[in-house]
Amino acid sequence: MTEDEAKKQRIVDYKVAFGTEQGLRVLVDLAKFCGESSGSFVAESTHMTAYNEGVVSVIRYIRGKIDANPNAVEEVRTVSDDPEL
Repeated sequence: MTEDEAKKQRIVDYKVAFGTEQGLRVLVDLAKFCGESSGSFVAESTHMTAYNEGVVSVIRYIRGKIDANPNAVEEVRTVSDDPEL
């Protein structure tokens, strides 16, 4: 499997895993656990703010895979490999 094929498959896998009723419930639970809807900033602690941002990045990563177009993987590579750009 090529790198592009693996990326496409990973996107499809995320869509399948979270595309069911059960998957959506898990996604909602993860979003709550990761603090997606609450602020990550902690005025007293830059370390805690950084930690919170790391936790939120997990749910952002998952949502990014779910929202991605598997066919765009090849399109992005084609455009970025074009020496004219």
